[in-house]
Amino acid sequence: PAAAAVAPTPDGLCLVFQTLGGGEQPIYFKKKPLGFKFKECNIKEIAPLEVSQVLSGTQADQLGVAVGMQIICVGGETTEGKTYEDMRKLIVSGVEQLPSA
Repeated sequence: PAAAAVAPTPDGLCLVFQTLGGGEQPIYFKKKPLGFKFKECNIKEIAPLEVSQVLSGTQADQLGVAVGMQIICVGGETTEGKTYEDMRKLIVSGVEQLPSA
C-alpha cells in the first residue's frame, strides 16, 4: 500500500518520537528543513525510522530532537508496519508543505 500524504496543521507538522527513555514526545515543526537525518535502511525494510544526526542550531536541535529517537507517527499517520521508503515519503509529503526557514 502506498503511503498517504500528510498535511501540516496550523501548529506545524507533528512528528511523534519515541524518546530514549521509551516515552512518546510530539514535536511540531513549523518550517523546513527540519534539521535532522535518519539512519539509512533498505527501502523495503520495515523498521523504525531512527534519528542518526541532529544538526547544531537547527529547528530539530532547538526542539529537543536527539540521536537515537525513533519516529512513530507523522502528521497523525502511524509508521508501524510501513517500509523505510513509505515512511520517508510520508515525511517528505508533510515537509514539502512547510514554509522555508
